[in-house]
Amino acid sequence: MSISFDVQVLDDDGNPVEGTEVEAFFSEGNVIGDFLKGGRQAEETDADGHASFDCTMTHRSVVFHCRGQRFGPYDVDDGDSFTLNV
Repeated sequence: MSISFDVQVLDDDGNPVEGTEVEAFFSEGNVIGDFLKGGRQAEETDADGHASFDCTMTHRSVVFHCRGQRFGPYDVDDGDSFTLNV
């Protein structure tokens, strides 16, 4: 099953953070090829602080790392949005 979700990164003043890496770490159950295992995906934020993720998952749990901080774990469904305040 393929899902897509969005992350927005904001600074302490609520402004979007452009050009920062957001790493998404998936729990065991992520499907890569025919194998079930955990995985990692990294995306860079755009001018509005958004990073979009597309992945194939069976167990929908994710932890985000951004600017040395850890966020989650979160349950994730297709179309979800997350905001990370860094």
